[in-house]
Amino acid sequence: MRSSLDRITAEVRTLVDRVATVPSSDVAGVLDAFERLSRVVAAGRLAALAAVERSRTWRGEGHASFAHWAAERTGTTVGHALGAVTAAKTLASLPATREALASGTLSVQQASEIAGAAAVDPASEPGLLGAAAESSASELRERCRMVKVAAAGNDAYERIRRTRYLRFQSDPDDAVRVEGRLVPDAAAALMMWCRAEADRRAAIGRRDGTIEPHEALMADALCSLPGTVSSGSAPRAKDAIVRSTVYVHVDAAAWERGSASPGERCEIAGVGPTTVAAARRLAAQPGGTLKIAIRDKGNVVGVVNTGRYVPARVGAALEVRDERCVVKGCTRRRGLQRDHIVEYGRGGETSLANLQRVCGYHHDLKTHMGWKIVGEPPNCRIEPPAPP
Repeated sequence: MRSSLDRITAEVRTLVDRVATVPSSDVAGVLDAFERLSRVVAAGRLAALAAVERSRTWRGEGHASFAHWAAERTGTTVGHALGAVTAAKTLASLPATREALASGTLSVQQASEIAGAAAVDPASEPGLLGAAAESSASELRERCRMVKVAAAGNDAYERIRRTRYLRFQSDPDDAVRVEGRLVPDAAAALMMWCRAEADRRAAIGRRDGTIEPHEALMADALCSLPGTVSSGSAPRAKDAIVRSTVYVHVDAAAWERGSASPGERCEIAGVGPTTVAAARRLAAQPGGTLKIAIRDKGNVVGVVNTGRYVPARVGAALEVRDERCVVKGCTRRRGLQRDHIVEYGRGGETSLANLQRVCGYHHDLKTHMGWKIVGEPPNCRIEPPAPP
């Protein structure tokens, strides 16, 4: 086989030198042919990677892992090699996707996206292969992400929540870089507010003849959050109110059920796929506006506008009634948070009867860990989630 591959490589190398002489009327077809060839070669390369790993012949060369061996052999980074090795293993159990790549029907990117989704939900492979023929690469990527989010469910959300972080790092020139990892609903609220504030500042700039890049205005928006000092111009009084709107697109069945099945859509516009539970948590956040586009068979059949404003008289009555955390035995009185007994995202009213004040610890247990606060405020008890 190796001699045949060497001969084919030499022939293709000769053809590469002749591309410049191809008539303009044929050059697009030549590009298509090279693309099909590259897909076939990619399939062969992945198959060879899997075969080398199975052979274990690489173990005698002193490398820390097969990815390190593959990186040195192919002249790539360890991270890139690890991705190729993972794709090779996954494709080994997905003959239909592997055949589509080898026949030139799928690009390497498409095959990798489908393999990643089918690895967690094998039943999604036929539908994704069909979608690849009709969708752009970005549309296919989003559909694969939806499959992975639906398959992982709330476990994936909880993994992200446990590994969330925000870092500030100084550059050599004293500039500060911000890096973070956030759960989708928190990121959506922050992102949409910053975009709304950046758009407001852009409008002021156009009016005053000062045009700045959108990224710079996003930085100013972030720095204008309460407790920060903006690096941009101070807002005018009549421009001070910023209304941010977050849009969530969700299938009606998934919203009603409380979770998305494979193939169903639940996506925060501008952020990406998320769980229905995360979308409902987003509906319960204060500030801004959440608009939920309910879809049925791909068509928008309704838009639900949500908000969480607590009238002053209701807030005052709530503070009088719940002087401490409503969980019996908890003595915390400072920093209490308002909580909807029936979640706002599930139709719970913003009323005294449906509100309670809890400490941050018990609020997190209820919101993120599946615990339940039961009973009548202010003498409630908290119960752990049912065992699986």
